[in-house]
Amino acid sequence: MKKAQRKAHVRAVKAQQKAARKAAREQAAEQLEVASPAAAEQTQEATVDSTPQFERLAQAASTSLTLAELDVSDAKQEARYLSDERAKEILASAAENIHQVIHFASKALKLVDPKLVAEAMQIIEEPVRNELGTVTGRPRRGHNPVVTLIQVVMRADALLMRILAVTNPELIGKAKAATKAYAKAA
Repeated sequence: MKKAQRKAHVRAVKAQQKAARKAAREQAAEQLEVASPAAAEQTQEATVDSTPQFERLAQAASTSLTLAELDVSDAKQEARYLSDERAKEILASAAENIHQVIHFASKALKLVDPKLVAEAMQIIEEPVRNELGTVTGRPRRGHNPVVTLIQVVMRADALLMRILAVTNPELIGKAKAATKAYAKAA
């Protein structure tokens, strides 16, 4: 099922649900009119009613509660779905925040001794292997904060690229094409 078909199907289902809620609301409103105190007084004046007044009021309150619950469910249903524009706004905001993380972490890395940065990059790129060739952990001495900072920058960069692929797909497409052209030229 293609995206347009899914959207059409979801819209149709929502329309059916909305129509069902509207019908239930109208039915509850009709019951409320019948059970309202003014209608009860008219009925009581015309004939002797065997139902006590508090039960009629309880029925009216129950109907009002049903109407309120239907209104709340409608509001929840509408609030559950984000519009495409709102989703793109949220992603753009997230991209800006991630860019700030990358910017501040990069500034902090510039203040670190280059020897420590080189050691951290070695730890990230070349895991320690034993004589059998399997990866082993480094000696226990606590986490290296420079390694952690570099990993934060790398993860944030990857996440930023994923977000930009959604918010600005044409930009990512141009970047990939430029990278391929550069690789062929080299």
